[in-house]
Amino acid sequence: MKEDVFMLFNEFGDKNFPCLLLLHGMMQDWRSEYKILGPLEKHYRLIIPAQDGFYDGSSDFICFADQARQIEEYIIQNHSGKVQGAYGASQGGLMLTELLSRNKIDLGTVIMDGYGHGEFLMKHSDECCKKIHDTISKKI
Repeated sequence: MKEDVFMLFNEFGDKNFPCLLLLHGMMQDWRSEYKILGPLEKHYRLIIPAQDGFYDGSSDFICFADQARQIEEYIIQNHSGKVQGAYGASQGGLMLTELLSRNKIDLGTVIMDGYGHGEFLMKHSDECCKKIHDTISKKI
């Protein structure tokens, strides 16, 4: 039996741009991800899930497998099962590991950042966005 999708998904940028999945870290929410990486919407359609347990009114965070299932269902239903790239900071990197191991959606180029979005990244948002864009847009 298929379960309902409960996770809140936020999208920004032109619908015709390639999609980029952004996963926030522990003790952060989707807003912090957008605040730092929002300039990427000049080049990408940003998909920023608000993981369960990280916003008012959400379900409790149960496990990575449940969160991954919800992300997969959303990407399959709304983006034909594919994004051009994915970026995860801290816990978001762990979520990307879960998604990669399940292999149900095409994540394109994946960047896992072990460092959460602290003061340093807030001061260097443009630089960070440029590096992500340069990495995702490279043709291998």
